[in-house]
Amino acid sequence: MQLWARSHHNSDDVRNLQNLNHFHEYYIIVTMSYGDEMIFIYKYKTPTNHDFVGLTPSKIMGFVGACLASLALMSNSAWAATATDTMTVTATVPDTCIITADDLAFGDYNPFSGSVLNGASTVSVTCTTGSTFNVGLNQGGGSGATVATRKMTSPASDTLNYSLYQNPGRTTVWGNTIGNNTVSSTGIGSAQVFDVYGQISASQSVPPGSYSDTITVTVTF
Repeated sequence: MQLWARSHHNSDDVRNLQNLNHFHEYYIIVTMSYGDEMIFIYKYKTPTNHDFVGLTPSKIMGFVGACLASLALMSNSAWAATATDTMTVTATVPDTCIITADDLAFGDYNPFSGSVLNGASTVSVTCTTGSTFNVGLNQGGGSGATVATRKMTSPASDTLNYSLYQNPGRTTVWGNTIGNNTVSSTGIGSAQVFDVYGQISASQSVPPGSYSDTITVTVTF
């Protein structure tokens, strides 16, 4: 904040309060620097330089305090004006699922043991919270295979029958028809693991060799 005096006879002659002897009519002009701008706050006229000579530091500070009080009132009114608006923020989270399936390895099968050979694997499904989904297993790639009787095939095109089930007792076939033989659930936002129970039926007369099949696992949501 600055205090200035202005001459009545020369309106362009603006001087600091320290140089008052040549003035015939005197003013106190209060301004405030705001960034690069000089803002006019208050002007006070005094008839002679004697009023300036009598200004003590405490009187000057009292005058400045009064100006600051006026400035505070101004800042609470005209300078405090605001305008507002709103913005809408949106996002969309669609139903989403990811699925991973582990391989199922039965190991060695003895066609003369008279016993079935069981095996198991897992399917992991992660879906958005609240998304309903179905997990299906197709019949595989063996010639003549169905979801009830799938077929592993050797390089010589021999086949070995097996089945995939939803339950440990191996009584509920896991197929690919929604509402009939798929596994359904609701997403929780994290991985849900489903066991796949496999079984090779007993006493199949097949040549020795390596047998394999490929099952397509599908999650529908």
